[in-house]
Amino acid sequence: MTKLIICAAALAVSALSAQAQEKKFEFGVKAGAQLSTFAGDFEEAEALAGFHVGGLVNYHFNENFSVQPELLLSMQGAESGDEYWDGEVRYENMRVELFYLNMPVLVKYHFAKVRGLSVGAGPQVGVLLSAKQKYDSVVFGDRDENENDIKDDVKPIDIGLVGDVEYKLKNDIFFSVRANVGFVNINDDGSNDKTRNSVVSLSAGYRF
Repeated sequence: MTKLIICAAALAVSALSAQAQEKKFEFGVKAGAQLSTFAGDFEEAEALAGFHVGGLVNYHFNENFSVQPELLLSMQGAESGDEYWDGEVRYENMRVELFYLNMPVLVKYHFAKVRGLSVGAGPQVGVLLSAKQKYDSVVFGDRDENENDIKDDVKPIDIGLVGDVEYKLKNDIFFSVRANVGFVNINDDGSNDKTRNSVVSLSAGYRF
């Protein structure tokens, strides 16, 4: 009987230990909408609507602190409402669309008194996947949509700082708002113009 009790106790301790270990890790998926623009010398830049989608892993050091690396596909850039004329041709609806594979790593603080609320900050590295310049040309009322590949004019790596506020519900659905400020001049067209990414995003996701 004693051996049976000891074995049962050992199994219970082992199960509790495994459960605690499991709770240290959270995996999740997220997606959302964002507004992005260019800071720097791109004075005519206006906000461009985009999106992001990806996954995350959150490791809890304790009840208050965790680290959260993510992998996100992000469509960002900027647009301009200005119009330009070249003879009889009018150019309008100009925009730059950049696709990045972003890899932020956030250190997060979880508020004990407000369950589910957390704030986080950390660096982000972005790898450029594609870069397109799009615009409409109008000649005597006839409109054409145009697209140029400008990947060679944009630096392949972007580095920035991310700040994030998140609220997680009891059913593990979460919502977050995030700002990303780029530190790198991404302009690589040979000019002295400085262009940095700036993004504000809203996300919804699920942790499991």
